[in-house]
Amino acid sequence: LLFCLRRVVTRILLGLSFLYQSAVWFQVHQLSKQLVPRSLLPLEKIQELQGNNTPGGISSVLAFHHLIIYYSTVCGICQLILLTYATNYVILKIRKKETLLINYLTYLPVFDKLTKSQQDTLTSSSFVRKFGKGELLHNGSQNCTGLLLVLSGQIRAFTISDDGREITMYRLFERDICLFSASCIMNSIQFDITVTAEKETEVLVIPSEVYKSIMDVSAPLANYTNEVMASRFSDVMWLIDQIMWKSFDKRLADFLLNEASIEGTNILKITHETIGNHLGNPREVVTRMLKYFVNEGFISLSRGTIEIIDKDGLEKIIV
Repeated sequence: LLFCLRRVVTRILLGLSFLYQSAVWFQVHQLSKQLVPRSLLPLEKIQELQGNNTPGGISSVLAFHHLIIYYSTVCGICQLILLTYATNYVILKIRKKETLLINYLTYLPVFDKLTKSQQDTLTSSSFVRKFGKGELLHNGSQNCTGLLLVLSGQIRAFTISDDGREITMYRLFERDICLFSASCIMNSIQFDITVTAEKETEVLVIPSEVYKSIMDVSAPLANYTNEVMASRFSDVMWLIDQIMWKSFDKRLADFLLNEASIEGTNILKITHETIGNHLGNPREVVTRMLKYFVNEGFISLSRGTIEIIDKDGLEKIIV
């Protein structure tokens, strides 16, 4: 496709260049008639001026005309070269983008099982977006953003109660896919889940209508979608189990250890309110339990920072 596009664009540019040169020659020819109206000079005078190469004669005028033609020809060639290079640059950029998107789409385990036309459809319709920390990716059921394939960073999916309290449903990392941001593709299922970026995040967006059109005719993609959906429901059921049957001290200790594992450090830059949003508890409850952990020597607190001192102690709480 790109090769054919390149040939078509090159032929169009050559045609435009030919028309441009023809127009220049025509203008020069008209100019020569205006400068030297040969019909007003006798044939003998024209031959005399041409033979003597008189500075004010026809030879000098024609030399000037030749210079104009030469200059216009050089300009036309330079213009054609620049347009050709610009076309090649655009084609290379398109090809590079397509290659990059194909590499990203291979993050989908079933991408190789799709037909060539289905792969091309996904490649041509998908696009990359970047989000800053705290930026909104998907706002509940108000929009159907599309499937989000995390390329880098970290995103959080959570739900908000009527009184404004939040609780984290699940978190996604590199190569994870967010299916509920395209909940409109699932018949009779609506999820009021909000998705935000917890870090600088880059995602590949697959439009909902494109994904659904392929899923309706592709068994591998439909099966993979069902697997992802089941995994997310499993996360939600685990969360319900935590809330229903585990005390808050166990949930908080587990959260701090998981956060340390994610960040790769025992010093966590996180506020009490943020922890409350993750766990679905008021900030005051979080602060009270953190102070208990401090008294037990498990952690130390400073403004906006929690340092884990005794991991074993926190692990014993969870057991």
